[in-house]
Amino acid sequence: MKRKEKQLSQVDTIIGSGSEFNGDLYSKSSIRIDGKVNGSVKCDGDVVVGVDGSIEANVDGRNVTLAGTINGQVTAKELLKIESSGKLNGDASMKMFIIDEGGTFNGNSTMNTEENDQKQSKSKNKNNEKNKAS
Repeated sequence: MKRKEKQLSQVDTIIGSGSEFNGDLYSKSSIRIDGKVNGSVKCDGDVVVGVDGSIEANVDGRNVTLAGTINGQVTAKELLKIESSGKLNGDASMKMFIIDEGGTFNGNSTMNTEENDQKQSKSKNKNNEKNKAS
């Protein structure tokens, strides 16, 4: 395993089941949430929300595994997995999407593919050019 891959997979931050965190979290590795987070979570590695975990804001990570609750938008660069006890109330974008039987998803989903990424990039460039011309 390459060093960068190992760093991304290693959990270096844990919010325990008896803990509540107010504010935004950022990690270069992976994060596990078993408590409550009131603020956004941005992670270069994986985000795991345990059964008792909850996040009240947006989540951005490489892979997002949800067994608890997220009320906010989720962006997974690779995989979003909602386990049987998981609840996502918000929009989601990802490359791969798995919802186990019993899992709940209330929102819109966008599948990120290289083709979609290129279209979004071209659209942003056109909008920027229009704004400069105005």
